Formats: sequence, C-alpha cells, structure tokens
Amino acid sequence: MLDVKSQENKTAADLCLKSALFNAGASRAYYAIYQIAKHILDTKNYDYKAFIEQNHLNGTKPYSHGTMPFALVDCIKNNFPKSKEREKCISAINVYMNSLYTYRVKADYREENLTQTELNIAINQMNIIKQAVDSLSTCNSNNSGEETND
Repeated sequence: MLDVKSQENKTAADLCLKSALFNAGASRAYYAIYQIAKHILDTKNYDYKAFIEQNHLNGTKPYSHGTMPFALVDCIKNNFPKSKEREKCISAINVYMNSLYTYRVKADYREENLTQTELNIAINQMNIIKQAVDSLSTCNSNNSGEETND
C-alpha cells in the first residue's frame, strides 16, 4: 500500500510544480521517497529495532527521518546482491535523501518559501532515487539477511 501512496505523492509533486505550489511539492517529493523506503523495509521484514540497537541509537524511534536513509541502505545491502544497480541505488539514497528532507523542512517549517528552482531540484532528486530503487527489482533478492558482497 505504501508503494501506491509513494506513486501518488510523486504525481502530486509533479502537479504542484505545474501549479506553482513549490512548498507543497517539496513535501510530496520527500514523502514519495520516504514511503517507498518504508515499503522496501516492510516487504523485506527489516528489523528496525535491531538496526537501532546495533548502531547505538537508543531512544530513536523506528522509521525516524534521521535514520531512514541509513536503515534503507543497510536493508538494501543485506537483501540485494552486489551489482551496479545496487551501488547506484545506495549512492542515490546517500546523496539525495537528506537533501530532500532539507527541502521538506524548509517547505513545512521555515518562513521563507521554496523557489521553483528548488522544487525542480527536489523533483529531480526524487526521480533519481525512484529510478534507482526501481532498478533493484531487476536484481534477485537475497533473503538471508547477510550482507551480499559477491
């Protein structure tokens, strides 16, 4: 279900750009990626609580915005064989997910408004992550829970 919500938010971000709703669009772009990330974690039965304990993040709630990119990368490393697609996906998450979050925070909580240029950047980052995640579906999943380095 979160994959469907993710697609809805992706569409909403694109519509917001066309309607000059730059703040709303940045928020939707971020949540499109957040929801697809949570969808991946859920479908892979990712143990977020164990991730928090292993990384000494006691007191952090599962699926917190600050830990989500790191947990997603960990989940991908442990569930997909090493490949160009996997490494491209990890790189996209590492480079762009926190940037999307920064745009969302500015859009939702700051006095200043996002510009059209900033929303264009956010949508581009959303699309890069989404395409990279979609490319993982061509890889065979590893359900062992062991990091796959081969």
